[in-house]
Amino acid sequence: MDSTQNIQGHDGEPRQPDSHGPSRVFRLLHGIVNDLKKLVWQQVDLAIHELNMEADRVVTMVALATSLSILATLCLVFLLLTAVAALHEMAGFSMWMSCGVTALVLMIVAGCVGLYLRRHMQRFQILPIRTLHIVKEDVRWLKEWIASPRT
Repeated sequence: MDSTQNIQGHDGEPRQPDSHGPSRVFRLLHGIVNDLKKLVWQQVDLAIHELNMEADRVVTMVALATSLSILATLCLVFLLLTAVAALHEMAGFSMWMSCGVTALVLMIVAGCVGLYLRRHMQRFQILPIRTLHIVKEDVRWLKEWIASPRT
């Protein structure tokens, strides 16, 4: 039996069975640095994912607003012509009064659509809020871990 045989550690590197001293400290520091690198890249990936989600939300809002405006324009043109003609013929209003009533109804509808869009725009976030909170927690944990008497 050879007592000088190398034993492999968890990282695949050979180590001596009773190694103490500077090499163990360097391995520990190397492990900490690797863990910090991994943590940083995970945070970057999370931030990218969060920004992509917000970008998808912006695309959806723009597509919704564009579709809504095109359809509303087409519908309103025909609806307005019908409403003006109906008010003039059936209610006996003059042509200018029929146009005024129709415009008032249009303003109310446009206000409601504007409020709906405003509510969606208020939910939009340019910064990855969840990622920032997680990074703050990680930094706080690292500070506490470094300052703890165990180290």
